[in-house]
Amino acid sequence: MSLIHESKEMILKEHEELIKKWESIQKEISSRVVEFDSFNIFSIPESGLALREINQSEPHTSRSSESLVENSSSEKASSSSIPSSEADHQVPAIRYIGGVDVSFFKENEGRGMACVAVLEFPSFRLVYENVKEFELTVPYVSGYLAFREKDILEKMIADIKNTHPQFYPQIIFVDGNGLLHPRSSGLACHIGVETDLPTIGIGKTFLSMDGLRWNEEEYKSQFQKKGDWVRLVRYGKTIGASLRTNDKSIRPVFVSVGHKISIETAVRFVNDCCIYRLPEPIRAADQIGREFVRVQQQKEHPDSEKSKKRSSEKVGKMVWVGSAGEKEAREKKLKGSFYYWKPDKKGDEKEGDESKSEKEKEVCDKEMENENVVSTGSSKEEKKEE
Repeated sequence: MSLIHESKEMILKEHEELIKKWESIQKEISSRVVEFDSFNIFSIPESGLALREINQSEPHTSRSSESLVENSSSEKASSSSIPSSEADHQVPAIRYIGGVDVSFFKENEGRGMACVAVLEFPSFRLVYENVKEFELTVPYVSGYLAFREKDILEKMIADIKNTHPQFYPQIIFVDGNGLLHPRSSGLACHIGVETDLPTIGIGKTFLSMDGLRWNEEEYKSQFQKKGDWVRLVRYGKTIGASLRTNDKSIRPVFVSVGHKISIETAVRFVNDCCIYRLPEPIRAADQIGREFVRVQQQKEHPDSEKSKKRSSEKVGKMVWVGSAGEKEAREKKLKGSFYYWKPDKKGDEKEGDESKSEKEKEVCDKEMENENVVSTGSSKEEKKEE
């Protein structure tokens, strides 16, 4: 028996009673997950980005994005008595999408930094951000990681509704799996069921489990461009998808249903939200959270080598400053976005992207003042200072 296996067995035995409780909760969450679209698929603005589903049993066959829309809408029609044309008028278009992510302090495993970011769709303009430091009181047990992060994230999503309802997201992207989980109850399922919002799970790496086949070499040979995807089937049921999200990167992301969305729509939506490998809502939440961790570490350990090395780097809030290559993006029907760090104090030298001229920065700042980006994040130390 390997040391890793021995260690895992010891952890499971140590938390046996807790795991029984968790598995009971996971079973309930899994039973409550809705695997079809809770909104009309045509309420998502068309991006013009093509999707191609690759059939694993027949590598040379594929389905176009048009057929996916037809199939998804027919499934929707079978589950609802409302005609699609009538539903279009009842369901508002998707405008705000949320991204949630948790970053950790390397020197202290008991500290985490949770981030919720809300972006306007399809411009990907950041309209709301909130970052909170929290203590990790739940033990780390593989397969039950949702219980470490779900409470703080669910509370932060509820805070948006209470404090800034105009930016309450219509769909949430979760850095973690949904149904693509040994007990079909990943973090995206927990958040979706508890908040009653459509959620999509985004896995950065493949989660191995019994009954699930995944061949990376086969993927590399078949996936030729952005939008190529294949279903992940376990015991005859689709529990997720592997999707290539960028023409320049062969590494896929692993998409799964969290709640109130079909796998076809989830794949399409993730593809539409990817400029780089990861979808913009996840990317924004990840970058914002990481920066807050870095700033906090620098404040607490100013004499460390890393702090000295980074002392001249930009520090401040992440804000959206426009669409990258906006004219070219419109022509290609693609949306690009970028972020830069706005200094907290006047006089800081590095004000965001160094490639921007001072005039461009002034224009960006004026745009941001007009757009009212909401930032509510603060660390424990920052709260004390206030």
